[in-house]
Amino acid sequence: MCYLWEDYLRDPSWHPFKVISVGEGHKYSSVAAEAWKNLSDAERAPFLELANQIKACTKTNVPKKKKTPTLLVRHFNPMNKTLEFGRMKVYSITPTDVGKALGLPLGTVPVPTDCENFHVEHIRVMFAVGDEQLKRGVTFGMMKEVFESGVADAKFQTSYVLFVLSSLLCPTTKDVASTKFYPAGYDLTKISSYAWAEFVLDWLVKVITKFKKRDMKLVDKKKDAPGISGCVLLLMLIYFDKEEMKMNVGTVGVPLIQS
Repeated sequence: MCYLWEDYLRDPSWHPFKVISVGEGHKYSSVAAEAWKNLSDAERAPFLELANQIKACTKTNVPKKKKTPTLLVRHFNPMNKTLEFGRMKVYSITPTDVGKALGLPLGTVPVPTDCENFHVEHIRVMFAVGDEQLKRGVTFGMMKEVFESGVADAKFQTSYVLFVLSSLLCPTTKDVASTKFYPAGYDLTKISSYAWAEFVLDWLVKVITKFKKRDMKLVDKKKDAPGISGCVLLLMLIYFDKEEMKMNVGTVGVPLIQS
């Protein structure tokens, strides 16, 4: 079979496709396909055997790509706040771990999330133009415009808080800040006193719990799992910090996300 292939390669008149003139145009016909039709079963056998061997080797030796974030979500137990890889490898995640990973202050004051009308009005007055209503809320595009203005005022600071929450600490699957974040940006003087690490962890527990519950449901015989939100990056940072490796991960006194 190999010799036959080498003979074909040495033959300058051989080409996988031949050109057939059709009127003013051209038509391509597969020489290989025509030759295959003319082979007997015995002549086809070695080609089929080689193809099956290559297929089996590919399935065996080529590892499947695994998405690490999704894999860690599967191993995260939201009830116990642990990453579990069998009985002998269970990593607990505490607010202290979150603070170490993301460089967040532990704080003592719970982050407010009950959005009242005055919170909404505060944001509307800050971001809307004139009497315009924020039908979608504060979008990433609106926050980007504030950042590009370069004016470090209250609007800039509020935009920064909403952006960090919406894109890093407690991201959702939408390009708009959740109204649950409005109260946190209402009084900027209290930002440093909030228990951010605990808030981020609780938010992650909530969204992964929701994800796992929906993942068990079947819609048209398929799993109806939504996109994963929450700070999945946190799971990766903590996993690599707690997992024993033959290397140093991070720098003492420096947040893992900065190392």
